[in-house]
Amino acid sequence: MKQGYCYAASRVHDSSAAGGFAPSDNFPKPADNRIPFVLFAVTLKLFRETKAAPWALYLSNGTAMALELPALDSRLNIIAEAWVDEQWQPVEYLPSITCGNSKHKLVLSSKEYWKFPIPAYEGSLSARIRYKLQLPDGTTLYSNDIAAGINREQLTIREEEYQKEQTQSHQ
Repeated sequence: MKQGYCYAASRVHDSSAAGGFAPSDNFPKPADNRIPFVLFAVTLKLFRETKAAPWALYLSNGTAMALELPALDSRLNIIAEAWVDEQWQPVEYLPSITCGNSKHKLVLSSKEYWKFPIPAYEGSLSARIRYKLQLPDGTTLYSNDIAAGINREQLTIREEEYQKEQTQSHQ
């Protein structure tokens, strides 16, 4: 199982953050006609700019208000899920970070989006992949799903990954 990898940056400074979180250079971009953008909604969408281009995940804010999202070391609460055994199952996880310096907020202003490159999931099991974002108000956003392949091992966190994560979060 992979760690979540949707890192973002904000042009709005989080004055309540303790500081010391890992930065990102993935700043929001203004809406344009090349990407899927829904007015009056916050959306999570898998999209390719051309048929030859790799898939990317877009988080867009078509509302009139800025969207504040919690982050840990600039990583948003977004994970991939696979449709396997007649249910959606996570194939990514978010690390449990205990250091308060890692916590901060990212702001996606009105009519802006973040683009996240995503890996090509390949494996012996045919699956559908979608992405999931938990919003601060408890609402869950889901992306559209795409065809992919996974290996059954991707549905569990290996013990060595967990131990490494625990060691890193206590440093």
